[in-house]
Amino acid sequence: MKPGLRIDALRVLGFGRFSGLTRDLGPGLHLLYGPNEAGKSTLLAFLRSMLFGFEKRGQPERYEPAHGGAFGGELTLTTHAGPLLVRRIASRRSSEGELSVRDAEGKELSKESLESALAHVSRELFFDVFAFRLDELAGFERLTEQRGASEALVAASMRGARRLPEVMDQLRKSTEGIYKPNGVKPSLNETLKALEDVQARLRQEGDRPARYFAEKERLGALVEEQQTLEAELLETGTGLERLTRLEAALGDVAALTQARAELATLPALETFPEAGESRLEDGLHRRRSYRAEGARLAERLATVEAGLERLSAPSGVRGREEALSQALAAYTEGAALLRALPSRRAALAEKQRQVELALRELGLPVDGPGLLALDLSVSVRVTLEELALRLGAAEVAHREAEGAWARAVSERERLDGALARVDAELSTLPEERASRIRQQQAGLGRLRTVRAEMERLSEQRAELHRQFESVRTQGEPQATAAVLPTWWVPAVAAVVVALAVTAWLLAGNVVGALCLAGGLLLTGVLELARRRVETARDADVEAQRARQRWRQQEEERLRAALMGLSAREELLHRELLSAASEAGLNLVATAADMAAREAVLADALERAGRREQLQRERETLHAEHTAARREEHRASEVVGEAESRQEQLGAELTALLSERRFLPRWPRPRRWRCGATRRRSVSDSWTSARRKPRSRWTRRSAPW
Repeated sequence: MKPGLRIDALRVLGFGRFSGLTRDLGPGLHLLYGPNEAGKSTLLAFLRSMLFGFEKRGQPERYEPAHGGAFGGELTLTTHAGPLLVRRIASRRSSEGELSVRDAEGKELSKESLESALAHVSRELFFDVFAFRLDELAGFERLTEQRGASEALVAASMRGARRLPEVMDQLRKSTEGIYKPNGVKPSLNETLKALEDVQARLRQEGDRPARYFAEKERLGALVEEQQTLEAELLETGTGLERLTRLEAALGDVAALTQARAELATLPALETFPEAGESRLEDGLHRRRSYRAEGARLAERLATVEAGLERLSAPSGVRGREEALSQALAAYTEGAALLRALPSRRAALAEKQRQVELALRELGLPVDGPGLLALDLSVSVRVTLEELALRLGAAEVAHREAEGAWARAVSERERLDGALARVDAELSTLPEERASRIRQQQAGLGRLRTVRAEMERLSEQRAELHRQFESVRTQGEPQATAAVLPTWWVPAVAAVVVALAVTAWLLAGNVVGALCLAGGLLLTGVLELARRRVETARDADVEAQRARQRWRQQEEERLRAALMGLSAREELLHRELLSAASEAGLNLVATAADMAAREAVLADALERAGRREQLQRERETLHAEHTAARREEHRASEVVGEAESRQEQLGAELTALLSERRFLPRWPRPRRWRCGATRRRSVSDSWTSARRKPRSRWTRRSAPW
């Protein structure tokens, strides 16, 4: 068997009223006694503090030194792993103090070595079972007086006598709050009253199931009838739709009958001519045009016949028709030229003005005659046209490059704004990880589950306590004593023999024999009754022993179950501590606190999810922003290349114009595109202006 834990020596550096106290404790039992206020409770608190840490600051059980100085002490322990030196000194960083554990050689050990030496007993269990104060002992005595020694011992063996009375009182109060035999307000009483009212209403309503099934059968019949009517309605709708289509086709049938009648009147053709439809349409079209032309010709014929009748009258100029016709024609032509001369002069002036305006629009520093004097031969025009086309293409490429650059700049500015918006929103969100929040939510869920499991274990433990008490309090009937002692039978036999001898002496042999036989018979009956009573008593004793064995086995089973529940409760308590610390709550947190914590965690999880989404969006925007900056740089380079190309073509055009001895201040190259056209227009205008007088005098020389 492994040795337990033993305190061999203690040294108090400063704790309560003690300072510099040292006591060596050997094996065996040590009893510390003294009057009130001697420091017994202080030493007990010192042992508790050395093993499990000081109480929180401000608590009276902390026992800080009254006169200052060092606060703490040492314990020398003997454990299954060897001797240990446990030293705990108060610290500002932790209220429990700084713990150091060393072995016999002075080597520093971990805190787990002390926990292993304590067999991983919790602080509460150690305080309740191994190191309890007077108030906890008073609670044990009160429990013993109220509930019996057995329940007090069970409570002390599990979690201490201090908590069970409070738990039992709370359980009784909560039970009375749920149900009272003569109560009205508890919830179970109200539920039972409501159940009685519902049952009364059900009795008043009568046999509703039969009525329900009857209505259900009627509903089924109505459903079948509805399906039959829907089928008939569908069939009628189909017939109506068919009649509607037939009525719509009746007009086409009448037209078809008429077309067939007309076809019957036409001669039969074996085959239809090739392209007959187009030829027929063409013939009909020509027929309509011929008819219209015939009507027009008929109208002209009527007009001509009317003029012929008018001209058929006698005239005074008959015989001079040819000379008069020539003179009339010459006069008419001259008059027309005279009438048209101002308009033509105005037209020429307008055309000249348009040419000068076009020259000004071109920005050429020459007038019309100067433009005509320029060398704009075919080769020069071809070269200028090629340069103009190349310059136009360069200008288009430059405009496209500028447009691409402007779009790249706009996209980059848009991404800058989006990145600024995402960064601003990220700055408003706390830096919390969603995995940590989900872990806290899981801890909160485990906290609820463990609490429900602990409540269920409490109910099971209460039920086992009730069964344990019922088994212990079962009364055993007293064992029946012997109804007929064994010595009665020989005594009765002796009396019978004595009476028989007396009867024989007094009345003779027959009477004596009869008395002897009757006495012996009664003695046998008495012996038989005694043996049956003994057998029944032995059976009762055996049954009582069997019941005692069953009760002992049941008690052992219940004790084992209670111990299992205690171990399970201890594990659940540790898991509850872990879940509470993980969820960020304390052990006394209520359902409202857990609901509020759950809402806070849900809100924090939503913010963390939003933050992760914004971070992913920021990474995407950052990549797009980098690509946009590269695109902007590339577009800027393309714009520079287009400008250099345009300048190169401009220099080439300037060189070409210099070779052709043009003026140095010519307009922009793109205006040379219309130079040849404007020159031809000016040339035509000046040529027309020079030809007009000759035609005028030529027409005037016509004969009259």
